[in-house]
Amino acid sequence: MTFDVLGMYRVIVPINSVQVDMLERNLGHCSDFPSGRIVVSRSKPYHCGKRSHNHPERQPMTAPDDRYYLASHEWHKVEGDFVVIGISQTAVDELTDITYLEVTSDSGSIEASATFGEIESVKATSELYCGIAGEVVDVNQEALDNPAIINDDCYSKGWIIKVKPMDPESIGLLLSSADYLAQQAG
Repeated sequence: MTFDVLGMYRVIVPINSVQVDMLERNLGHCSDFPSGRIVVSRSKPYHCGKRSHNHPERQPMTAPDDRYYLASHEWHKVEGDFVVIGISQTAVDELTDITYLEVTSDSGSIEASATFGEIESVKATSELYCGIAGEVVDVNQEALDNPAIINDDCYSKGWIIKVKPMDPESIGLLLSSADYLAQQAG
């Protein structure tokens, strides 16, 4: 199975005429190839049973407006005296299935723009950045043990670290939801 750039995929498999009929009914357009194989182009988002792998170019991007964002897709949400940090749905969609999460700064001080870990998917590995200076006070052990929860719920259960900011007002320097969405659309 291979994924193309637009998020649609093509499957090239040895196939018989019964399977061709079934694929045409269930998946969409099929084209025969001289090699005796078939290419099936799916025009709907792929569903694996638990969640849909929707892609930003297929539906409007959203970002909760109770958070601030980095251009690198980390969200920052103020909760009392702390800032909870995770990754946006746009990042989840671009990465596809998240398979590994590592937090390298699990306690102690952290500088604004510093990396605090990395996240890995079937497609890529990306560094994670903190947008504010402060002290890391908590790490989501559930997300470390099971990074797939970020695929399913990146804005709630899929948070990654919690920081006590050095300057609580500095969060205002990050992108608002509207600014983040405008930057991603442009």
